[in-house]
Amino acid sequence: MNAPNLHGTSDRIRSEIEFGLAIATFFGSIWYFGFETILSRTEALPGDPALDALAISHGVFFALFMYSVILLADMGLSFFTTNLLPTDVYKVFFYVWPIGLLFILLQFLVRIDQFATSDRWVQGIVGASITISFLIAFIGIRNKKSTLWQVSGTIGLLLLTAVFHEILMAAVLPDVDIETDKELYSSGEEILVSVRPVGYLFNPTVNTISVDGFKNIDWNSNSGCTFRFAYPKDSRSSHIIAVNYSPQLSFYTRVKWHYLRVAEKSLN
Repeated sequence: MNAPNLHGTSDRIRSEIEFGLAIATFFGSIWYFGFETILSRTEALPGDPALDALAISHGVFFALFMYSVILLADMGLSFFTTNLLPTDVYKVFFYVWPIGLLFILLQFLVRIDQFATSDRWVQGIVGASITISFLIAFIGIRNKKSTLWQVSGTIGLLLLTAVFHEILMAAVLPDVDIETDKELYSSGEEILVSVRPVGYLFNPTVNTISVDGFKNIDWNSNSGCTFRFAYPKDSRSSHIIAVNYSPQLSFYTRVKWHYLRVAEKSLN
């Protein structure tokens, strides 16, 4: 993708914007799909070595998406004023955006069972992908359209952004889902509660589960649990379930609340 020609026609600028919008939409869609994939895999196989490869790819998609959005915004400004970004920024993007296709292939490979169950396979695939990414930088030198440090430096920045993206998502996203078998209960009726930890790469550790101090469970596990209990009839408690949990990459605990709807009298 070349920088918009500020002295050309508006049709040329529109075609540049359309191409930039297509690239941004492509990587944004792949990022969202990867997000759902990592959450579901973390729930099923927390700590799976394949998750690291998926997370690195996910971060690369995010970095390329943001890169394309910034260029798209700059192209849009060309309708009203001069571009804020130098032409070299566009030239470098032309060489680095196909790296996203390489990481799409990486995601496909690690989804195969034989790769997902072997640390060496995953590490080898990630290493090969990063190596090939830096080799693409030499294309810029051969064509004399960009210098090595520009392309390789941009690739390094994309990979560094991917690592920070992985750490941030793993620290911020952990949560617990609290579900009950019904929405409304009668006084004294048995209640079925399901607690399920949800995370990015790692499930959080559920420390304790308490119900108004009436029922307390010391769980200390990153797997879910299901339990039953019943309030005494005519109980005037607050009907609150509190789950205390700890994200794997945080030094503090969090509390998730769930409010139960319990009728004061029998519904029958």
